[in-house]
Amino acid sequence: MRTFGFFGAWLRSFCVGPLVFLITEFLVLLIARWFMRRRENAWTAATALAFWVLATVIFLCSFSVVPYLFERPLVWTSRHLVSKNGVHDHMLELRTSASDGRLAILVLGGGAGDTMLTLHSMRRLGRGLELLHELPGSTLIFSEGVGNMDVVRPWTENYIRGQGGDVGRVVFECESENTRENFVNTLPIFERLGTTDVILITGTRHMPRAYAVARDLGLTPYVAVADEGDTPSFYPDWNAYLWLGGVLNEYVGIAGYKLVGWL
Repeated sequence: MRTFGFFGAWLRSFCVGPLVFLITEFLVLLIARWFMRRRENAWTAATALAFWVLATVIFLCSFSVVPYLFERPLVWTSRHLVSKNGVHDHMLELRTSASDGRLAILVLGGGAGDTMLTLHSMRRLGRGLELLHELPGSTLIFSEGVGNMDVVRPWTENYIRGQGGDVGRVVFECESENTRENFVNTLPIFERLGTTDVILITGTRHMPRAYAVARDLGLTPYVAVADEGDTPSFYPDWNAYLWLGGVLNEYVGIAGYKLVGWL
């Protein structure tokens, strides 16, 4: 069956979840109006209205424009870090460090999947492999986090070979469970290389926290952002909730790291 233009894209992307919230908020609104007309229980009417407001907010969050707007401060901060300490503005000195074997490229994978890398991890690793090719003598450290490594690591090595990368120049770190551990668990590798200079590769929204942790641990990070690839849409989409969850996770992570003194 053919679908056309914007309406076709809307039909393909509209998911059951947002529709359920939309129907729920109308039902709750009808219940609230019924209680308000009878005027028998003001507390019940107020509760119904509160649920209606909550359902409305949840429905509005199904539009990816919402996480897009919440993400803007993180994106602007990442762009500032790129302009301040981006890889391409320091390529000459990085080539010198790489030729001496004193340059590490740290890719924060964000956690391995069950059978293969997540799409975000693949984008970050791909960016790292590009720089590994541009900087002969450097070492790529792939800190991909906890996952089913018996399956994912062989898959990752095959992916690296498929991209024309040298697996012998890649070091895997598979024990980290959070951003700080990504750095703490790779510090011995930096010490072995005799350097504190590191090219830091992670996603746009995650870069501000990762950069701050690297500086807190005495490293000198050079920024290379891997684009998340998220684009806003103006119709309900279940993926908007995943996007919003990732953005809120960063804000909570930044606040939590500040509270415990990790930033």
